[in-house]
Amino acid sequence: MSVYPLIWVNDVACNSVDNGFGLHPDHPPRVVGAPTMVSVSVPGRDGELNTPQGATLPSLFVVTLRVRGSGATVDDQYAHVEQIISTWGRVIRAPRIVLKQQVAASGVGSVLYAEARLATPPTRERESGVLVHEKFTMTFQVTGAFWSDQPPGTPSFTFSQVPAVSGTKYVVDSVASTAPLLDAQIRITGPAVNPRYTDYVTGDWVQYNGTVASGTQLRLDLAKFKAWSSSSWVSNDWSTAGTDVSGSMFIGGNAQLYTPTMVRLTPGLLVSAGAATLTGIEGTLTGTGFTSATRLEVRGRRAHG
Repeated sequence: MSVYPLIWVNDVACNSVDNGFGLHPDHPPRVVGAPTMVSVSVPGRDGELNTPQGATLPSLFVVTLRVRGSGATVDDQYAHVEQIISTWGRVIRAPRIVLKQQVAASGVGSVLYAEARLATPPTRERESGVLVHEKFTMTFQVTGAFWSDQPPGTPSFTFSQVPAVSGTKYVVDSVASTAPLLDAQIRITGPAVNPRYTDYVTGDWVQYNGTVASGTQLRLDLAKFKAWSSSSWVSNDWSTAGTDVSGSMFIGGNAQLYTPTMVRLTPGLLVSAGAATLTGIEGTLTGTGFTSATRLEVRGRRAHG
């Protein structure tokens, strides 16, 4: 029996056989027009990582699922197949598609992320000889790839500034990361009015239009473009509980040039730290109403590209 890698498309696992679909046993995931893989050392990590270099044509990544309907009758099973395929259709129509492949089966190693878009419309084919099974094929064009840490539990670094001061440039300790953070989370503890975090390298920013009251925490999830507010979180709670205030979350700068739903935190030379070679994330927090109780926290997984 073949052991497939663990693959996700926009955080939906392709191996979810219990939900009626899984990677097709006869059509393993494949790359068409693969770039040359170069083994490189990464600052802050032991060993080397394989990094794609020098692709002359856009790389295509093909994922084929076997979809199995369930239900008491054949009609119910067909309806279930249609429901599953409809759900996948919504997943892959997202403006930003992220493919994720886990490298270490234990879940403690690295994860290869690829930004992608749908290259061609997905295809579906009824499988002969198999009751209420369909083959659903998705072909993605890979537009960028990078490695990211995948430690168990929490992301690999958390930066805190106590207290936060408007206009101050903050250095996020991203341990010599070399690729943008796409899953960064920002937490602001009030008081703060219209707080905005701006990435120093790109000028991209994310802002909450409103008041974060004293004792209230605002959590911004840049990967999901979501925001929550709560006055009952514990000190180190990054959960999605609380009031959804995503409608008051806005982005600007260059972010809209490549996707309407995301801000990248991009590493560069740590100018404010006075280091000539060390790379990391820098940014500024601006707004009004800050006091000594205001807090800024940023967390995410180091990325290497």
